Amino acid sequence: MKLSDRQIDLLKQHWPIEGEVRFHRRVANFVYMTSLNGEEVVLRLTEPSHRKLPEIESELHWMSYLQSHGMKVAGPIRSSDGSLVVEISGETNYYAAIFQKAHGSSLADNKVLNNQTIMTWGQYLGKMHRLTKDYIPPATIQRRQNWDVDESLTMALRSLDRQDDLPYRRLNELMEWMKSLPRDKDCYGLIHCDLHRGNFFIKNDEMTAFDFDDACYQWFSYDIVPPVNSINRNLSEGNHSSEKEKALQSFLKGYCRENQLEQVWIDRISIFDKYRAALLYHWAKTCVKENVFGPEGIQWVKEKSPKLILAIQDPLKLF
Repeated sequence: MKLSDRQIDLLKQHWPIEGEVRFHRRVANFVYMTSLNGEEVVLRLTEPSHRKLPEIESELHWMSYLQSHGMKVAGPIRSSDGSLVVEISGETNYYAAIFQKAHGSSLADNKVLNNQTIMTWGQYLGKMHRLTKDYIPPATIQRRQNWDVDESLTMALRSLDRQDDLPYRRLNELMEWMKSLPRDKDCYGLIHCDLHRGNFFIKNDEMTAFDFDDACYQWFSYDIVPPVNSINRNLSEGNHSSEKEKALQSFLKGYCRENQLEQVWIDRISIFDKYRAALLYHWAKTCVKENVFGPEGIQWVKEKSPKLILAIQDPLKLF
């Protein structure tokens, strides 16, 4: 979506934007590249139908907290009046935020994952979980939502269909199981929820994460699933399950340098993997039904859906 001159002028009232505002991509938000003070930055526009202002403020406040405690994240840049988010009005209203641009390159563009990179990935997530244990948003910031009322799940539930028997049963069974789990600070907290290969850059063995839009309160075990799935996809061509297990252990070795999980929560990662597969299956159906996706997204759903069904076929062993 190309921005109008009026929208760009409104943005410049809040940030000293320099030069062109270039469209980059759209998934849940509209993302653009531009410059501030000679540095390339990322502009994100969010429709109010996707996130309300307090939700975005809570996301960005948590990012700032992590950054202030030594995590390398592509953090938000405050506007001239100190705001994290600014409303841009027009024919359609948007919430605008500007972020630092991460340095380095994406692992999505690099098929070679060595053991050190996998451990670095795990250590990064472990540090995030260790820091989030002590995160308490101030009274002026709305607490980010719990997993059971988060947008990803509410979207998925709009496509629940009894005729789609196995995905329907799996999502319901796993939701009931999750509702019974403890939520103490050593196993549950505010997490990224989507730290796959495309949501961080790496340079000189240092990671910088971005795209915290899916962040919600969930179990730490669940947050390990997207990275592990990314690693498994990287190993899927011509590699056996033993090599995937070796990669998982390398990830957990790095993770445990920063944060400790009881063995039962490590053992539950495979169950949370099934929940994520059932969640994504129904979420993707909703995105197609409600015209959230363009042609590329629809093609992704066609390719992904059979794999998600396969991931939930095995009988559940819940504990």
